Amino acid sequence: MTLKEISEKLGISHASAYRLVNSLVENGLIEIVQEKNNKYIIKDNDFELVKELNNLVKSGFSRNKAVEILKEKNIKSDNIDFFIAFNELKEEIQSLKKENIALKELLQVYLSKIDKLEDQIKALPKPREPFWKKIKKLFKG
Repeated sequence: MTLKEISEKLGISHASAYRLVNSLVENGLIEIVQEKNNKYIIKDNDFELVKELNNLVKSGFSRNKAVEILKEKNIKSDNIDFFIAFNELKEEIQSLKKENIALKELLQVYLSKIDKLEDQIKALPKPREPFWKKIKKLFKG
């Protein structure tokens, strides 16, 4: 979204739109992309922050104070997002721990079955001498 589009949507001058966007950029709340023809473009979803800043300025806050308010709101939002992601990761870790325990138990079951099979194999009688070896001995002997 260009500064011209922002100024038209908000009903403010191009210079005012520039000041709003520039304040947000300087405080790290949004990023701009500068094209060859010196047009400043912001992401469409960043327009909401520009709109909120404009509303705060219209309601009597200085631009700097309004930016501080948005920063605090943004930090709180980031913290909420962080804690949501953190809790989701904790749940995933718990799920993986349970799965790991179940797999360890299953592995123990299979290892015990292997041990039993080894014991059964050892208990088998020695194989008989094959028929062809008996015949071979007859011809040699």
